Amino acid sequence: MSGKGFAFEDSVRYSANRLGIPADKVVEFCNLRQAVQEFAVEMLERLAEKLVEGKSGWDELMQEMTLASALQDEVVAVMRDESGHEVDAANYLMFLWHLSRSRAKKEVAPIPEQMGKDDAPSL
Repeated sequence: MSGKGFAFEDSVRYSANRLGIPADKVVEFCNLRQAVQEFAVEMLERLAEKLVEGKSGWDELMQEMTLASALQDEVVAVMRDESGHEVDAANYLMFLWHLSRSRAKKEVAPIPEQMGKDDAPSL
């Protein structure tokens, strides 16, 4: 085994331990981690293709309904066994997840009394 493989193995064991994965589930955790990493690469490559095609604007809050509708279309395509739509569906879910987190962060913005003089919004 190379040093790199050993380091990866140690990293996975550390992650599993930190997350409370039982010892008898570490191999399954490793397999899940590998699958997630491979899928993430596919997602990123697909997003790069779309950027090159000129697609953008996914991170605008007003796009949520459009994204949700597109996700629905992709899920239907997956259910019809149309190859490749799993990655697109995952990307739409990631967009919606990101927007949801962005909205939640804005909802917990500090109230003016908690803000310093330099933090106050300019008008």
